[in-house]
Amino acid sequence: MKKEFLKQMESFDYQDYISKNMPFYLRGIFGIELISHVETCCKLLVNELCGIPAYDPFVESLAQMDFGKAIDNADDANRIMTSFYRIFLINKIPCRLLDEYKKDK
Repeated sequence: MKKEFLKQMESFDYQDYISKNMPFYLRGIFGIELISHVETCCKLLVNELCGIPAYDPFVESLAQMDFGKAIDNADDANRIMTSFYRIFLINKIPCRLLDEYKKDK
């Protein structure tokens, strides 16, 4: 399942998804830098969930769905976008993959 999901996410348009699902009040404030930063974190998150270590405490906390710990480990941009990452996890990551990850940790 991990390999299939990773392959599927290789063709996923992260930038489009991020710009459409970014909180509306942030769209005009932040530009492509934030979208690029969030895209990198989403890709690291997908890799982490598929068994490729991110070596990033923020990403690991997101993968465990421990949002309090994620906020503690976040930089300013990620702290602002934590609600977006929650939506990304819920809408794009299969529950089985999340459950498998939690069992392995």
